[in-house]
Amino acid sequence: MWLFQGGPQSPGRFARWCWSCWGLKGGAFWQKYRENYVAREDIVLLHRAGFKRIRVPLHYSLFESDDAEVSSCSTG
Repeated sequence: MWLFQGGPQSPGRFARWCWSCWGLKGGAFWQKYRENYVAREDIVLLHRAGFKRIRVPLHYSLFESDDAEVSSCSTG
């Protein structure tokens, strides 16, 4: 996915690489990435191209935190 020759080959490994190389600036990178992941201009372009629906992949970590409570579902 990332196309790094000999480098990180998964989003998790890439994130850890960013933090190890840039420290706190790694966090700034990910913040900017999320802010620009899908822009209004992207949606306008897709609409003009004739797309009626799009699927935007969202990582689960955007909806959970490390201190989130774990709940179990009962099937009974």
